[in-house]
Amino acid sequence: MAEERTSIIDPHELEDFYSSIEDLGYDKDEFELSEKTDPLSASAVTRPTGSVTVKRKGRKATRTYVAGAGSAWTETFHDELEQGLFGNP
Repeated sequence: MAEERTSIIDPHELEDFYSSIEDLGYDKDEFELSEKTDPLSASAVTRPTGSVTVKRKGRKATRTYVAGAGSAWTETFHDELEQGLFGNP
């Protein structure tokens, strides 16, 4: 039986991620989002934890954030995007 994969990215976080990009004048198609689950965090009771990596295509701008239950990676991403760490829109 195949193991079901659970995302560490909550649907609301994904919505916040794309909203930040668009609200600050960037094109969402310029960004790649990947996730890596911490295998020790897998539990039937809690959402897994791990990391989320955001990369702006065509640039060297890449940031990795702690993600999962209790994290605030979308707020940190928004702040860093606003500060220009991913370049200008």
